Amino acid sequence: MHRSVIKVGAEISNQDIRRHIVKACTQWARIKGYSDSTGVLRGLTILAEEPISLDELASETGYSKSTVSTNMRLLEDLKLVKRIVIPGDKRHLYTPITDLDIIKLNALDAYNKEIQLFCEALDKTENDIRASGAETGRLLERIVDLKESYKREKKLFEALRESLRLGAKVVKSEAEGAPSREVDEYIDRIDDADISEEERAWKN
Repeated sequence: MHRSVIKVGAEISNQDIRRHIVKACTQWARIKGYSDSTGVLRGLTILAEEPISLDELASETGYSKSTVSTNMRLLEDLKLVKRIVIPGDKRHLYTPITDLDIIKLNALDAYNKEIQLFCEALDKTENDIRASGAETGRLLERIVDLKESYKREKKLFEALRESLRLGAKVVKSEAEGAPSREVDEYIDRIDDADISEEERAWKN
């Protein structure tokens, strides 16, 4: 029997409840260059009270099962949903990833890969220009400037990612009551960054 994505009272329809989230997810998909179906399926997965199957998503949307399967694999690759296994249930079941730290880390990873792609392309372009011996001074200067900008941005995002990763460890360690050496070093760096030059000189 088909299971409704969310339970609602008689005074408001299922569609009314879903429309804002689904609309936001569809707009997100368009910004990212994905299909509207990717956004719709992400929205429905977010709203599902329980892990939802491919068949249920196909029934809810009217999409073909192959369309649902392709888009759910994409969302899984993007670390926005995860497939779970329930003993005795052979269906592909999906649930949204809602941990904010994981979402942030995944977003940084995706952007870092984009930066790395451009850095590699700029390196190869610079090498080709230099090897050609052609009079391309202005172009070479632009390539070098872009490469340095991307490399600085890459370092910034790597630092942000490390801060998020260690910050998550801080929260976890505090909950467990056993801070690790890595967490202690992270806290020391934060403390050191917050003190003034006079305090740092006195501390040393």
